[in-house]
Amino acid sequence: MHFEKDGEQIKASYDDLRKGLSILRKFGFHGPIPIHDGFNTLARLCGATDINVSKKETGDSLETNEKFQAAAKQTLDGLKEVQREFSMFELLPSHMDEVLNRGRLTLYCNLAKPIRKYSNFRIYITLHNSPRESIPELTQQLMPYVDVRCYNGHAMDNWIKAGHSFEELAKDLKE
Repeated sequence: MHFEKDGEQIKASYDDLRKGLSILRKFGFHGPIPIHDGFNTLARLCGATDINVSKKETGDSLETNEKFQAAAKQTLDGLKEVQREFSMFELLPSHMDEVLNRGRLTLYCNLAKPIRKYSNFRIYITLHNSPRESIPELTQQLMPYVDVRCYNGHAMDNWIKAGHSFEELAKDLKE
């Protein structure tokens, strides 16, 4: 998705998403599909100034940013329409990758909160489970805002080499 600003009005455009989904449907694809929700851009357009990933900003202002909350709800309502139109897919919003490093976790969570508040969409994320001491605690903070995980292969390799197993991963995912 992308967003257009017309004066003070912010509108989500689903045209590219519909075009891509139409092509996938034409060739028989179906099932869960991650989509970029663009909430980082939406937050900027709504005046948020604390969402710079490179400065390890948190986006704490988003919960009280009424313009962002209203625009996020409107965006998700529109995405629900796209979901109904393309019911052979399950749309999985995603807005950031690899949030367990570089100070991204709090910002990721603050951008994900409207998805939980205004929709029933499951949230997709690419992340890692590198065998570092901080990862289990960070993953616990992430849990309320992720439903479908895609683990990076190199991180899985390191995790397995550190003595973990797929059985352990399956148990963790079930919990």
